[in-house]
Amino acid sequence: MSVSFLNVQNKNLPRGLRNNNLGNLRISAVKWQGKVPVQNNTDKSFEQFENVTFGIRAMLTDVANDITIKKFNTLTKLVTSYAPPSENDTVNYINFVSKYTGINPNQELKLNPVILGQIVKAKILIENGANTINKYLPNLDNLINEAIDLLNPATKKRINWVKSSLGFGAVIAIFAMLFFLTKKS
Repeated sequence: MSVSFLNVQNKNLPRGLRNNNLGNLRISAVKWQGKVPVQNNTDKSFEQFENVTFGIRAMLTDVANDITIKKFNTLTKLVTSYAPPSENDTVNYINFVSKYTGINPNQELKLNPVILGQIVKAKILIENGANTINKYLPNLDNLINEAIDLLNPATKKRINWVKSSLGFGAVIAIFAMLFFLTKKS
């Protein structure tokens, strides 16, 4: 279940948390799921969402669309479009996301749920501060997974889902067998 910081009066919280918009998406005409209508938005510059999961879902969609539709298919292109040098220390931002994800800044991105989740989490940490996120959202990975599940079918089509002919139980059995064999030796 998602949490909401909207209407929390703590001005010490980062703007992204106060708006349930951990990606600090600017107000737009996009009809995001769970978006607070512009006329009810108290920020006036950044989107506000009913809860954190809807904000993360919007960010996931935005990043997936930037990579697959707009062809910002490297961290350098993606982060530069998201956090332009006129407003941010873009080089530091790119280096942080690169270090966090282990992806070279100029490597072509092969979008899948794991890569998408890692990029979004890195951006959430830099946008809101890792210590703040760890304090207020220790379950961030679960929230990202919930938000991935909420993506619309069109967005999901653009993500390369890892498919296996083995069922989950078979994969667990293989890992258990490998663990057992390594313990014996």
